[in-house]
Amino acid sequence: MKYSTILLLPVLSSFVNANPIANANPGAVAKANVLEARDRWCWLKDTYNSAPCKKGAGTAYDTERTIYFNGPNFGVSCKAYDTRENTWLKIPGWNCWLQAKYAVSSCASKLYNSKNIT
Repeated sequence: MKYSTILLLPVLSSFVNANPIANANPGAVAKANVLEARDRWCWLKDTYNSAPCKKGAGTAYDTERTIYFNGPNFGVSCKAYDTRENTWLKIPGWNCWLQAKYAVSSCASKLYNSKNIT
């Protein structure tokens, strides 16, 4: 028993003398302060019960899925305009486009403008 305690003593003492590192990767903190979130969390306006999310930015595209007012929030990464100047919001998590008129107005603000759809 004495022998095993003597062998463990140097190992345990290294834990007692250890100094915590304030940040193991200081470069990651610098990048985190510079990068902004890609997606904005959005939801439908309360005046709509549901809205079609299209396969492309335009009314001619097929519906990929239907978004419901009481459904989950969704992330929007950019916006585009169709030939009628309608604004469309890209929902990358669902791989579809939602016409901006269905979403709350804060969804489209400060988003990167994708190329206009012609």
